[in-house]
Amino acid sequence: MYPSNSFAQPSTQSAEPIGDEEIDGFSVIKAGESIQKKIKDNLFIKVELSKATCFVGEPVLVTYQLLTRIHAKSTVSETPSFSGCSVLEMTTDDLKATTVLINGKKFRAYVIRKVQLLPLIEGPLSLGTAKVNTDIQFYRDSGKFYAPVFQYLLLSSPAQTITVKPLPAVDSLHHLFDGAIGQFFMTTKVKKPVDTVNGTNFLEIGITGRGNFSSVTCPAIHWPSGIQAFEMQSSDVLNKFNFPVLGVKKFSIPFTCNQQGESVIPSIEFIFFDADSQRYQTAQTDTIHIKVQPPVAYHPPQEDVIIEEEQDYIWVIIPALAVAATVGLMIFFNLQRKKASPTTTNLEEQWPEAITHFEEAPATPSNLEPISVAENSTVAIEQLHQAPNVFLAAKQIAQTMLDDQAMDWDKTKLEEVIATCNAVLYAQANVEPALVINLMQEILRSKA
Repeated sequence: MYPSNSFAQPSTQSAEPIGDEEIDGFSVIKAGESIQKKIKDNLFIKVELSKATCFVGEPVLVTYQLLTRIHAKSTVSETPSFSGCSVLEMTTDDLKATTVLINGKKFRAYVIRKVQLLPLIEGPLSLGTAKVNTDIQFYRDSGKFYAPVFQYLLLSSPAQTITVKPLPAVDSLHHLFDGAIGQFFMTTKVKKPVDTVNGTNFLEIGITGRGNFSSVTCPAIHWPSGIQAFEMQSSDVLNKFNFPVLGVKKFSIPFTCNQQGESVIPSIEFIFFDADSQRYQTAQTDTIHIKVQPPVAYHPPQEDVIIEEEQDYIWVIIPALAVAATVGLMIFFNLQRKKASPTTTNLEEQWPEAITHFEEAPATPSNLEPISVAENSTVAIEQLHQAPNVFLAAKQIAQTMLDDQAMDWDKTKLEEVIATCNAVLYAQANVEPALVINLMQEILRSKA
């Protein structure tokens, strides 16, 4: 077994695809050249970490890649395993190679495994080993002809360890911290701001952002007297192929108001730890006022009226009414079929996939003229203010900026804009348009 070489986290950059002719050239063994050194310099497994030190619960991206620039047929014989952490799989069935640039050299890169790790305990976290069986074909240059030379190796990934630190001590201002790690903001609303006594209502809470959503729980709610709350239900719309995970987690709590007048739900706080700033943060909402009106009057069903006289007329009228009702229903449903679109789709069945992959867009056009965001950021902001749907317009502009390879935009903040817009467009999140506009202004001013 020949051990793979280990780089001290070399810089990896995208590069123009490496051609077969280049691979042919790198596979030639010249006079006096060592086969072992040729392999060591041109074929190895690389383990790349988003960071080597993290906090308990903080997501870490780990990618295992086979890098080669010589002729070789390789098969993964052992994928890495992990313990002491939760694992979120990001490996796909796409085996297409990409070309990367390492220390000025182009390599073909094949992903062996790609995961997000969420450490559970502090201390050293040892990563698993990936192993690859490789058949290599070289050509030895004898000066007159090229003689094929075959070599078999079992490559192993270099040992890697992540240092996991404990979270800082929680102070009195953030004593409600319940383990959420990332960057989040919160929205709240009640389904019926004007309710009736003993009517069914819902408090809806949305936690939107990026980070460790498995640790996001419903924040504490201090219900006022006169309100009875019931069992909470939760749901989420997450893009788990984004690092860190991007999306929204929603909590819906049914409740009833037992007293007429005004009920006030106090401000709600959601505490999370921002690993980037290494500080605890608080997302806080305003108080929620509910106007409670008197209960809806109860009207008992009327008893059936028994008609004893003029039975002959009754037997004539009832069949006539039945025939008229049948004809009326047939005409109504026929009109409805003509109005309906032949391609009508249930949007509730579509939106989870649209949010997860962030590919679908509402049918409502944005009515925005295409512009170069880099050349005229002021016009872009004006278009947002004038757009009939600010969130759709912001999403389209942010996506255009992400696709602009010529400008080095803040990719993380642009993805946050898109995630927030998706949460509004597809998950009915309650977000003020000014929040998205201010975030876009911040991104554009950074390149002004």
